[in-house]
Amino acid sequence: MLAAAPTMNPPDVIKLASLYKSSSPPLIHPIQHPKLLQGLVSNVFSGGPKKSGMNKQAQEAGIDLLAHATSMYDGSEEDLGVVNARYEATKEALKAALQLGEHAQGKLSTEDARSAYQVC
Repeated sequence: MLAAAPTMNPPDVIKLASLYKSSSPPLIHPIQHPKLLQGLVSNVFSGGPKKSGMNKQAQEAGIDLLAHATSMYDGSEEDLGVVNARYEATKEALKAALQLGEHAQGKLSTEDARSAYQVC
């Protein structure tokens, strides 16, 4: 049996996201911890504020953290423009996935899946 994803406190998610948007963000590896990622994914994509308690601002912050955690790494030797482009592309793909999930309300058609694939 899988352990339940941790519940995320919306104000904490918003504050953490603001730290990573600052001019001197903390190291990226703490937000790459599997339990934190599991909690963010579960809470952001769980069916809206009624189920997760995450308001729109907290969902946006969660998407931002997921994009940071999955597209950046500490000590990057890459060109900053490439890293930022990867982050923006990841963030847009996560937003599209959230919108798809909200639209589908748990029922995905073949056309919905094709649309999601084209976004990525």
